[in-house]
Amino acid sequence: MPGVAIATITSELKSQFLDGMAPSDLRTILSTATQRRFAANSVVTNQGHPADHLLLLTKGCARHFFVTEEGKKLLLKWLVPGNLFGGRTILSS
Repeated sequence: MPGVAIATITSELKSQFLDGMAPSDLRTILSTATQRRFAANSVVTNQGHPADHLLLLTKGCARHFFVTEEGKKLLLKWLVPGNLFGGRTILSS
């Protein structure tokens, strides 16, 4: 999908990460973005794997959870449109 279509979708989205950015900076960031769709109940990232993508949820909801040694899922947070995840990918190691 071209960057212009992504910018149109995301410019209507309220995200603290994008708030206050100059329109030219926002266009630059969004022009390099790739829109992805995931089926319901998909695992997008796995616990213990290195972060390699910064993702912005634009539609739907997702849950961030931790799996215990016993295999139980502990809900950490519900993600809603505008939330980011995978932020460790932008931190220096």
